[in-house]
Amino acid sequence: MADRDPIALPAQRLRRLALAAQGLHKPAAFGAGKRGALRAIEHLGYIQVDTISVVERAHHHTLWTRVPGYSAAILDRLMKERRIFEYWFHAAAFLPMRDFRFALPRMHAIRRDGATHWFKHRDRTLERQIIDRIRSEGPLRTKDFEGPKRTASGWWNWKPAKLSLEALYMDGTLMSTAREGFSKVYDLTERVLPADIDLTPPSTAEYADYLVSSTLRSHAFAAEKEFSYGRRGSDIRKAIRARLDTAVSSGELVLAQ
Repeated sequence: MADRDPIALPAQRLRRLALAAQGLHKPAAFGAGKRGALRAIEHLGYIQVDTISVVERAHHHTLWTRVPGYSAAILDRLMKERRIFEYWFHAAAFLPMRDFRFALPRMHAIRRDGATHWFKHRDRTLERQIIDRIRSEGPLRTKDFEGPKRTASGWWNWKPAKLSLEALYMDGTLMSTAREGFSKVYDLTERVLPADIDLTPPSTAEYADYLVSSTLRSHAFAAEKEFSYGRRGSDIRKAIRARLDTAVSSGELVLAQ
């Protein structure tokens, strides 16, 4: 990190900075209704999709606490209007469609470089069959594909079609167009993306700048390792370090303790 002495910031001030960055410092920080929900997602960078459901799924609580007039139907509408998309950030998440190009590094790593997620072995024949069916029939869910009966439930018992659908989703061939219940509806990415979306892969420096700026925008401060959390490879970590060094040297950012 750049050679600058860290400054001491009281815990109370850090708490206030964090609350403000999260939009929790005042009512309706992002506005209300659908517009407020979109602004919240764009500011926060992503909303983690969560299976935990107490009264409602946890990701809806995240928006409900920040956006007056929010309802689960708003998130569905934003998906259908292609204002947001679903992909993997630190975890499964809803992200602003404007940031789609920053999902490309992970997609390309899986599709072109053989990186894996939770799937270790891919059934290419089954994947081609799935793509052909979706191209012919339109958006489909996991249950639209037949598979062996299971004796227990849970993601660890996914049938082959579900594993292939998720592999194609992670490499960017398929996208989720909606959720019915809590199940994804898959379609070809080429039919989901808006026509004007930027598909230029970011350079390593651009990707680093995106990770740094989005983290600080939504959290106000972070430890260095948090900027690269979940990102593989030394190149991106070096680029993040260079971005932070430049920002500290110029006075754009300060080191705190």
